[in-house]
Amino acid sequence: DYERKLHSNYEHLQDQITRCSTTIEQKRQLQEQIQSNIEQIHSDVEQIQKTILHEKKDINQYQHDLERSTASLTQQEDLVHVLTQHNDEIERIIQERRQQINNLENELIKLDDMLINSFLQPSYNLHSNLSAPQQYNSLPSTTSPLSLSTGTTTDVLMPVRLQFVNSTLWKLCPSGIWV
Repeated sequence: DYERKLHSNYEHLQDQITRCSTTIEQKRQLQEQIQSNIEQIHSDVEQIQKTILHEKKDINQYQHDLERSTASLTQQEDLVHVLTQHNDEIERIIQERRQQINNLENELIKLDDMLINSFLQPSYNLHSNLSAPQQYNSLPSTTSPLSLSTGTTTDVLMPVRLQFVNSTLWKLCPSGIWV
């Protein structure tokens, strides 16, 4: 009976030793697996750090490019603003010139009407060229259709309305070049 008990204890202890051995082996395998996982994690961390460093360089480059683009955009916006101002100024000048041209056209139409009326209703006055601008006095006698038969330009018979037209033309265009 004692032997059996001993034998039973021995088997029980043997089972425990076997279980412990198995457990130790499993723990050793788990430890190796954990060690392998740790090494893999270290490798992954190094790779991630390299990737982060590379991405930081890319981000810095992108930031630099963005700053340059922003500066360029600001310059372009400034240029657009300046060009818009110039265009507005040019448009204003064009409008002024158009208004001046319209005013001159209206004056010329009035003068043309007055000239036509003066030819239709002649009322001649003796007019001395001394009151005409200097450029008018310097014209040769052959170019003056209203000069006297003597060929001089000192005294000219000229309709009153034509005198007005002449003086108005001198005011509008002092250079004496009329087309």
